[in-house]
Amino acid sequence: ELPRMFNQLVIFLLDGSGSMTFPGATGKSKGQEVHQAVINVLERLNASKNKSSFDVAFWGFANETIEMFPVQPIKDYNLTKDCFNPCEYITDYTKTNLNEVLGYVRTQTDTYLQKHEGQNTKVLIIILGDGAIHDYKSAFVLKEELGNNPLIYFSSILFESPTWEDQYDANSINNVKKDFSKLASTDADYMSTVDPEKIRNHMIQSIT
Repeated sequence: ELPRMFNQLVIFLLDGSGSMTFPGATGKSKGQEVHQAVINVLERLNASKNKSSFDVAFWGFANETIEMFPVQPIKDYNLTKDCFNPCEYITDYTKTNLNEVLGYVRTQTDTYLQKHEGQNTKVLIIILGDGAIHDYKSAFVLKEELGNNPLIYFSSILFESPTWEDQYDANSINNVKKDFSKLASTDADYMSTVDPEKIRNHMIQSIT
């Protein structure tokens, strides 16, 4: 393990709305699939020779915002006991609102960048959701404000549903995909899939 070479803050924003309790591609709930994907990501980071350079935080969002885990080093997470299923934290899950959690993240990001001012520091914000964002317009404005800082990057993952095509028309699905793609800093930072394994790999690629 190398001493801290840089300061990389990774903030996960995980959708805990009601639809995340529905079955995903594996038959487990999408919230459970997210939990396992996050475990795999943290295991990968924990095995890195640069693991001491990473700090990680988790937020759940729906019709409320919940801080699942504060900013802390990889080593402080207990991967056998900690729960990363956002549905286990959210009680008001009737809407998918992103603006509020981005406000909290802005404060968290400002604090981190100020603490490590003058050092090799960056922040990656990973947004994962499985449907339309109800306050998309205001959330997008705040995301753009945060993204104007060259030290802050966004990755977005649209966790699709295997039954979407039975429930929504093609135009509605394309609009959701388009909105989620705009939440990422670049096209390469956006992923749309029903496969939790691809979600895990996209997270790892975004971080590393």
